Amino acid sequence: MEIELITTKKKITKSIINQMRVAGRAELEHGVVLGYFINVRKHDYKTILIKICDEYFIVSAGYEHEEGELFVYRQAGRVTRSIRFDSVDKCNSWWKIYQGAVARATNQIYI
Repeated sequence: MEIELITTKKKITKSIINQMRVAGRAELEHGVVLGYFINVRKHDYKTILIKICDEYFIVSAGYEHEEGELFVYRQAGRVTRSIRFDSVDKCNSWWKIYQGAVARATNQIYI
């Protein structure tokens, strides 16, 4: 019986990071936070890298939230970008999970 293992390792670059999908609630909650990048993506100062099931996701670390609101927002230059939720409970729950992911991002990744 022959077994062949094929692995590909790529050096992470800005273009690869910009092609990654943005993490959703499940990725933030169950993923492993690998660290963060500084000034890699346009309009993001700090970007968090998350790994779950051999897939990689990113999320901006600059969101802000006010209690009782239906959205979270971040400043991107002169533009405000936001994520809108159906209810205040969903927004507050996402915010707590997001804050946990941001707190776990303690290692800076250099490219």
